[in-house]
Amino acid sequence: LRQQLNCEKPISEFLHNGIIKMEAFPDVLELADHLRPKKPPSSLPLNCPFDELQAWITNDYLPFYNSCALFGMLEKTTPYVQMFEKWLECHYTDLLFGDGMAYQQLSHVKYYAISDEPVLIIIFDGLDYLCAKDDLLPIMQENGLYPSNDTVPYLSFLPTQTYIAKPVLVGGRLKSQLPDEMATAQYYEQLLTDFIGISKDKIRSKTDRDGTLLELIQEPATVYLYLDNYLDQELLHRNYKQHLRQKKYKEYVRKQGKEIAKCFADFKELYGKSLKFVVASDHGYTVLPKNAGIIDITLK
Repeated sequence: LRQQLNCEKPISEFLHNGIIKMEAFPDVLELADHLRPKKPPSSLPLNCPFDELQAWITNDYLPFYNSCALFGMLEKTTPYVQMFEKWLECHYTDLLFGDGMAYQQLSHVKYYAISDEPVLIIIFDGLDYLCAKDDLLPIMQENGLYPSNDTVPYLSFLPTQTYIAKPVLVGGRLKSQLPDEMATAQYYEQLLTDFIGISKDKIRSKTDRDGTLLELIQEPATVYLYLDNYLDQELLHRNYKQHLRQKKYKEYVRKQGKEIAKCFADFKELYGKSLKFVVASDHGYTVLPKNAGIIDITLK
């Protein structure tokens, strides 16, 4: 099976049906599921609301995309990419001030800060939805941390590059309303301070280059901000095959998931309080087929 994966060759439905009977070997079952081609997505109605788009991305497009990427068949995603592009063309202007954009999703942190409830915000640069759902979330649950909200995808601004996507996520405003991005903890700490409206002595921040999660919480604060750039800087832009990139992503987020759980336990021991967590990504990751078109959007 691993040889099939390395050669980017799917297995037949007949072979898959035989393998799934081997219940005593969960790793084999997981590998066989990866090697089984996923069915194409359903059609995406042009007038569907955002929550239907979320469901289509989650249940239809991303599993199919991942399967095509594993087997080197990205051209098969072309009609579904075009469906999404047409939907985006139709709805993008309305999305800027609606509920579908990622930059509005950290607003609830304000309520934690007002209530003086300690919260740790972890921004993974380049963490894709499937990795978050299939790799990061399970390891956190294995260590006793369960989400209060479902893991769902939101949309980043176009183009989905860090210098645009991360400031608007942390700052909670449009890019034109924010100072130019600097890749420092101090820059993002100031954005978050202005966004949630707390004094600077109640917030602490680090990037993964500055220190670890456990080092971040050594000083008392109401809001902690941790900017984990490893995936984007070290893995995302490397010329890896899809299965190898996924393996390296999985190894890293599982390591970080364990550290998040350790952080929770250490915080309770240090301060006698529970620590809330908010985990987000500034942008995801997919590869477009070569014949995908350029979206020309005229803002209304």
